[in-house]
Amino acid sequence: HVARYLGLPFLYKYGKYVLVTHKDIDLAQRLFKKYGTLMIFGSRLVPGIRGFIPIPAGIARMKLIPFVIYVFTGSFIYSLVLTYAGVVAGENWDTLGPYFRKFDWVIVIIILTLGAWWIWRHLRKS
Repeated sequence: HVARYLGLPFLYKYGKYVLVTHKDIDLAQRLFKKYGTLMIFGSRLVPGIRGFIPIPAGIARMKLIPFVIYVFTGSFIYSLVLTYAGVVAGENWDTLGPYFRKFDWVIVIIILTLGAWWIWRHLRKS
């Protein structure tokens, strides 16, 4: 709702404070114009992106009903998959637990490396 009223001028002016460049905004707009509905649906399946997809949808002034339908459908599928995975993992945790623990640090290092790269890339351009 906020993105619909503040729009692109606000994002262009203040995006730099959250490391979002004009190039990032333009790319997001082009992708959203071409794949908007698919992006809305698919974004609900990707942790970390789920909360940000309403911004380009609001800026593009996407109609509320299609937005709600795609968000609901994507979220519903995401919840079903996570619930099923949780039930299966929970039933087999004694077997799976040691394997998951081996990769804890690898996952943390990958996340920190990607985050540092993203910040460095944006700060270097500023």
